[in-house]
Amino acid sequence: MGLLLAGSSIISFSAVFTRLSESSSSISAFYRVFFGALFLLIFCLIKKEKLWVGTTAFLYSTLAGLFFALDLFVWHRSIHYIGPGLATMLSNFQVVFITFISILIFKEKINRKFYLSIFLALTGIFLLCGINWNGNTESYKTGVILGLITAVFYTGYILTLNFSSKLENNLSPKSNIFWVCVSSAVILGTISKFSGESFDLISNKNLIILLAYGILGQGLGWVFISSSMSNIPVSTSGLILLMQPILSMTWDILFFKRPTNIVDLIGFLLSLGAIYLGATSRKTENNNLTKAEEV
Repeated sequence: MGLLLAGSSIISFSAVFTRLSESSSSISAFYRVFFGALFLLIFCLIKKEKLWVGTTAFLYSTLAGLFFALDLFVWHRSIHYIGPGLATMLSNFQVVFITFISILIFKEKINRKFYLSIFLALTGIFLLCGINWNGNTESYKTGVILGLITAVFYTGYILTLNFSSKLENNLSPKSNIFWVCVSSAVILGTISKFSGESFDLISNKNLIILLAYGILGQGLGWVFISSSMSNIPVSTSGLILLMQPILSMTWDILFFKRPTNIVDLIGFLLSLGAIYLGATSRKTENNNLTKAEEV
């Protein structure tokens, strides 16, 4: 459990690194997965993890990388519009979307907690974003919409990883995420190149921020989480992983002076409840599938 707590705490700084970076949204996303891939490659080589088990596993990793690249592409923009806390909270609604798809398409059984999670999610989003919707700026509205779109791409990413875990010849979680990082880096790098963005790291300070983002946020944090998830009940791991949005919101308030009132706090707590219930409402053998691939 200690590793899971440490991993959740580490990844809570992901949005903070994005906000602090001097690079554009696309470039900071590229360097997150680029440096993360280098770290995971070294880690897999030291641990003698298999990096290749066949074309099928590689194609699934590449598809997951596409979803993850789109996830980061949208999420980083959301962070700059509405801040690390709210952007992270909205992206974590992927657990509700995944459960809904599991019911609708895969006919998985759920319990009543899911229906309560939907109610809490809608109420929480309304309190956080909707009460003064017309009075908010266009950039704020764009950020909220992008945050919810992030959750959609995130859902595709997690489901693809779920399918890849069921392959007869599958990669270990760490090797799989390595290839996800590689394919994401190629996609994000290509988008940035054709958009005319500079890959210049700008300053030593920015290099340190992006290195920390890649090694900690994309690498070490998820190594800790993926190494401990299988030994902890889903309900417990789901609760502990709520530390990410909780701490992200905390850092947003402390570091970036996010204005927060009682209505925001209630909406935040209701949203956390929705995420937790959504994460623990599925009655499926794959419930341990590593939420370990969250932002």
